[in-house]
Amino acid sequence: MSGLTRRALLGSAGTFAVAGCVFESKTSTFDSDHTIWLENGYDEEQTVHVWVVRKAADETVFEVTRQVGPADTAALYNLERTGATDVETFRVCVQLLDASSSDTGYKQCTTVETNECYGNVHIQIQKDGAVGITYAIC
Repeated sequence: MSGLTRRALLGSAGTFAVAGCVFESKTSTFDSDHTIWLENGYDEEQTVHVWVVRKAADETVFEVTRQVGPADTAALYNLERTGATDVETFRVCVQLLDASSSDTGYKQCTTVETNECYGNVHIQIQKDGAVGITYAIC
């Protein structure tokens, strides 16, 4: 697959599947209460770098590098803290930094909005050590 890993392909497919729902959304009522969760389903401690960018200003509003133990879950950030007062678009990114994983250095990003149609953002380190981002949307 010429430079494209299976995990990258599957992650992209999931992003496109969710993106298809965005175009069907009929609501844009402001709601910034969206928590960004980090979950480690892998059986070893992992180190991840997570950042959130306000797309309109290309401004990083949150950034952290964190170790997360096996089966740990943590709330990292809530988009309410950005001070948004209207619907805005944010880019949530994660990069796996742990040297024992085959996905080390792989970056995954997704775009979310501060509207009522979006749910919380879940960053998951999966059982095979891959990293992914999901969220609910109406």
